[in-house]
Amino acid sequence: MIGTVEKTKIMTPLPRSISRLLVLSAFALALAPLQASTITIPVQYTFTGVCQDCSGTGVGVLTLQDYTPGATITTQSGNFVSFTYLSSLTSFSVDAGQLVYIFGALPLSPGPGELFLQDSNLDVFNSSIGGSWCVGIGTPCGNDLGPTSTWDSALAPVPEPATILPLAAGLIGFGLVLKRRKRLI
Repeated sequence: MIGTVEKTKIMTPLPRSISRLLVLSAFALALAPLQASTITIPVQYTFTGVCQDCSGTGVGVLTLQDYTPGATITTQSGNFVSFTYLSSLTSFSVDAGQLVYIFGALPLSPGPGELFLQDSNLDVFNSSIGGSWCVGIGTPCGNDLGPTSTWDSALAPVPEPATILPLAAGLIGFGLVLKRRKRLI
């Protein structure tokens, strides 16, 4: 066409040092939320113990909240939600209102863990770091016992919702930097 001027968009490249800084900061922002954090949702630990005096196994389910795997559990920490135990000989359940005392630490990966728990009915559950365990209903460890046990977590640590926004921002920033680089090439 006569008399028209075609406009071209000229993009000036960023200095290399600024471009690298943008890429590194976007990458760091994207990875920051992936660091291990405290579990803020209830998490269940399953106990399985080989019975010495009952048939098969004793099975327990411990529910905790705001618990970092491997950290110490105490009555004062407020992590305890509930515990249920079942074997061929006996069973009992404890909720936070019935808990008198709890102390221990559960493993980061499946294996023996240390936990002592007592409720208001004097029901006792005890597992040692060596794997031995016992249960007492109204008595200290007189009902079920065994030489080996395992604790296993049902959930892995989940990032808190507040970490999702920085992760998204970092990934978007990283994508925009890459897109800008492609245009310059």
